[in-house]
Amino acid sequence: MFFSSNGSSKGNESQYSSQQTLDQSLNLSQSSLDDQDCDDDLDSSMLGENGKRILGHRNQKRPIPNEQKDGKYFERRRRNNLAAKKSRDARKTREDQLAMRVAHLEKENAIFRAQVAIYREEMSVLQLILCQKANGNFKSETNG
Repeated sequence: MFFSSNGSSKGNESQYSSQQTLDQSLNLSQSSLDDQDCDDDLDSSMLGENGKRILGHRNQKRPIPNEQKDGKYFERRRRNNLAAKKSRDARKTREDQLAMRVAHLEKENAIFRAQVAIYREEMSVLQLILCQKANGNFKSETNG
């Protein structure tokens, strides 16, 4: 039994039983994983709760025998092909829009950089005039 810093055990019994239950379920799931045929090089972090892969390579394509190819099969294939085409077209559209946005932002960035260069040059001239005026070396064009 677990005790808190004040010596009471209230509420900790349920934590203890929960911990036991968790440990038991982890042991059961580990033993079920050990029973399955898994690749030796497969990291345990790549397995889901049921021991199947959640990351890694896709399952290999299994050919469907001709006698199982009925109207339902061909309809599923047709719908899948349409969905794949729609997905490819949507991705291409997104990529094209993104490329156009990048080009627009690059042009805008070039304009802003040119403006910054002009403003920095103007600031340098104004600082020079201010320094000359502060030192008394500035001669106004109107005073001649």
